Amino acid sequence: MFLTINGKTEDVSKKIRTPQIAEEVPKVASIGEIREIVTEKLRKMAESDDVIMDGRDIGTHVFPNAELKFFLKASTMERARRRLKDYEDQGISITVEEIAEEIDDRDKKDSEREHAPLRKAENAIEIDTTHLTIEEVISIIASKANN
Repeated sequence: MFLTINGKTEDVSKKIRTPQIAEEVPKVASIGEIREIVTEKLRKMAESDDVIMDGRDIGTHVFPNAELKFFLKASTMERARRRLKDYEDQGISITVEEIAEEIDDRDKKDSEREHAPLRKAENAIEIDTTHLTIEEVISIIASKANN
């Protein structure tokens, strides 16, 4: 993920995947005014180009009329193992159990927030990625998109 401020672009992919960010995101995400500003910016991005977006309310709130929607899920422990790998790559020491607790807590907060809660869009194609590789998930999505 890249962030551009005052004409300077920075790769923030690793910076956004830290325990501190994971803890703060639900607080910011629960503020309706911020969500609306972000929603407006995301919609503006899609005005001139086709886009692929990932997020907890993209298919239900940001682009409810999107042509194609996928709802990816995995077990909490699998998600925690994947996140642990990201943390280890950054030298962050944390247990998989702590990460699993963080994930469950964030899911609960995001599902219960008032504005644009986390939920599967009715017309989204659900894919359980628990036992799939990234390549397998991409293959499934590509085959659905090409039908």
